[in-house]
Amino acid sequence: MSDMITKCSAAIRFRTDEIHDYASKSEIVKLVICANCREIPYKPIYVCQNGHVVCTACRGFNFRCGTCSAVVTDTRNLVAENLVMSFVFKCKYQEEGCTKLLSSTEVFKHLTNECEFRPISCTESMKEKCKGKQILYKNFLQHLRDTHGIRKIRPTDSCIKRVFNSEAVNQNISWPLFCFEYDGRAFFQHIVLNQLTAYIWVSCFNLPDHVNYIATVVVKNAAAVSFRTLLRNPVN
Repeated sequence: MSDMITKCSAAIRFRTDEIHDYASKSEIVKLVICANCREIPYKPIYVCQNGHVVCTACRGFNFRCGTCSAVVTDTRNLVAENLVMSFVFKCKYQEEGCTKLLSSTEVFKHLTNECEFRPISCTESMKEKCKGKQILYKNFLQHLRDTHGIRKIRPTDSCIKRVFNSEAVNQNISWPLFCFEYDGRAFFQHIVLNQLTAYIWVSCFNLPDHVNYIATVVVKNAAAVSFRTLLRNPVN
């Protein structure tokens, strides 16, 4: 009898125009929630031996299903992956003020590179004024000016000149950060002296992935003008 029921069930199929109504949003979400962390996963989405959904993160440290303790397999749940791809999400920083609505493919880039309300670590975080403090991305420049007194300078012919003497070279110090504008963007010049070595680099605030800049560092010896070192490095 059970074999007959199984065969009959396998033979039943429905056309799309035979659907009277869809499940509620909450019921659909239940189908894709990870059995371990109880959150909505992003692909790849796996299943245990009994078919329960397990996200990639949970599968990485626990090969047992949180619902039935069955072993998590290498089989992916493509139905769950496609369902999640159809969802529209609110930004996780909505309480901070972000109003963006995002598809699952847009979430990662938005949270890591685009959201103005995401928290970031201050570049001057080693200093006592804000050690370990997280700053909203949109407030970062103002924070540097108000908290750390970062000076904004005007470059001459796209060139910033800094002078330090031999006494400074023998010390382990971090020079004050300078901010300057070029091409409508905010750049920072960093200089750190450590064990007779000068580390010099330039960073850019809010630099898109598709835009690239090259910073040229020229080192001159005042006593011997002929001595000249030229370094070209990408701005990060």
